[in-house]
Amino acid sequence: MLNTAPDKGSVRLLDPSAAAELMQRTVEAALARHPLAPPLPQPRASGLAAAAERDEASDERPGHGLPALLHLGRYRDLYLLAEGGDDLWVVDQHAAHERILFEELEARYRSEPPLELDEPELIPLTPDEEAHYRERREALAAIGLTLEAFGPARWRVRTVPAFLAGRPELVAEVVRGALGDTPLEEAWRATLGRLACLPAFKAGHALHDAEAQALLDAL
Repeated sequence: MLNTAPDKGSVRLLDPSAAAELMQRTVEAALARHPLAPPLPQPRASGLAAAAERDEASDERPGHGLPALLHLGRYRDLYLLAEGGDDLWVVDQHAAHERILFEELEARYRSEPPLELDEPELIPLTPDEEAHYRERREALAAIGLTLEAFGPARWRVRTVPAFLAGRPELVAEVVRGALGDTPLEEAWRATLGRLACLPAFKAGHALHDAEAQALLDAL
């Protein structure tokens, strides 16, 4: 430090960035020793590869780790404030609703029979997408998605997962999401995530108290 006043009442730092970094590390260490809230529970395993593991553990696994949450209020129509046990919970309303919808979609495609389309849906596929379909045909049929060749580079969608009933505009997106370059499990989870995000409550959407409590109950 350098004195910058005759009375030595103020100083100038030679390396302000190093001092700021030191202060940040000190504050973070202090907060780590005295956490303001318990860690959130880890999300449950899901996806195609985890199905068998989840089914085997379903009879023995305890609850999902969340206490019963009582809605107290909202903050800027972004977060729900809730009481759970002796703790105050701050819940991102969009993320919470998206998670609920994601698990509903996942449960539906596992439990409901696939939907056979009344109107043929013809989709052009690239050579890579065609190759991925041939590689993944059995796994895709297991989740309710079947295609059949219908001319050069064109495929007819025969069945889709039941949750797409009444949503024909999403069929092409689901097909292409399942035939991308990423592994099927990862691609399918990403597709379900996008479908869950679309109707989820957005940031800034004002929820009534009853809606907020219902969201917390579902979570």
